[in-house]
Amino acid sequence: MNSRSIAPSVAIVVAMISSITLAQTIETEVNRFQPSLVGGGDRFGSSVAVDGDLIVVGAPWSDGSVSNGGSAFVWEWNEVNWDLVGSLDPLILNPGDLFGTSVAVSGEWIAVGAPYDDDQGTTAGAVYIFLVSEGVIGFTEKLYDAFPDIGNQFGAAVAMDGSTLVVGAPQADCFNSNDGSATVFVRSGASWVLDDHLTSPTESVNEYMGSSVSVSESCSQGTTILLGAPEAYDTGLVHMYYSSGLGWLQGSSLESMNPSTGDQFGYSVAIDGDMAVVGEPGSDNQFTNAGAALVLEYIVGLGFQPIAQLEPSTIAASDYMGYSVSVNGTDVLVGISSGEGGGVDT
Repeated sequence: MNSRSIAPSVAIVVAMISSITLAQTIETEVNRFQPSLVGGGDRFGSSVAVDGDLIVVGAPWSDGSVSNGGSAFVWEWNEVNWDLVGSLDPLILNPGDLFGTSVAVSGEWIAVGAPYDDDQGTTAGAVYIFLVSEGVIGFTEKLYDAFPDIGNQFGAAVAMDGSTLVVGAPQADCFNSNDGSATVFVRSGASWVLDDHLTSPTESVNEYMGSSVSVSESCSQGTTILLGAPEAYDTGLVHMYYSSGLGWLQGSSLESMNPSTGDQFGYSVAIDGDMAVVGEPGSDNQFTNAGAALVLEYIVGLGFQPIAQLEPSTIAASDYMGYSVSVNGTDVLVGISSGEGGGVDT
């Protein structure tokens, strides 16, 4: 499960994995979530996450408690409508933290990234953890990078599934400048405990691994983490780690079926069970920056294998299809950030 920033005008492409056919393009508004506290420059909706009966939406430029400190909002389904539970505005925010840049939710647990938090160094970053219990939101703890440093931007991306939390730090300098990293936490009771620190196996300059992250505890190979490195080798890669309970093992990195400079393969990633989706919004396969998304399936003994390249005939130049992706069972959502009027392909 994962979260991903959404552009102001977004379309969604929806595809059924079982048939790999375009199901529909969604441009119709079903519901609108916009609290009265939200202002025009708050960038409400920059990040979104949903699991079960909870929806979390980030507004990283909100001036809720301090200027550009950021905020996030939580809704809960009441069997009829979505009720606003409240806003997340930690009192310990500082100006420019951009809390709400990324959000994730699993069960009753919520993680919110503040990549410009300065506690561990200028823009080293942090992640806040909340628990929703019987309609009440409670702050539980604040997490930091396993190896915090100036400019890491830990919290730029977050993903949560069950008792596993993954946080990206795309500008961490582990082996090279901006090669990026990710930190894994596991829940122990009511606390989230540092489990491991994951680095890029390619160690290349400016690949920004951790720009996007996703995790699934239900993959057949064990809990699986996808880490997007959209600038790796100028085309993009997705690095994989998995665990069956005996530590994290490095899997094969995923790449575009037709890699080309500027593809940004891995700009967005999503995994659910044995299905994964990777966005490459800069793909020029059909038109300049029309974008695309690659669907993969885990096959025992073979690993993740490509099963479909999503490039609907309706996309156009500069649509940036793959700006955001999501998968649930056999349904895939792919965001188009600059389509005329916006939309989503499924």
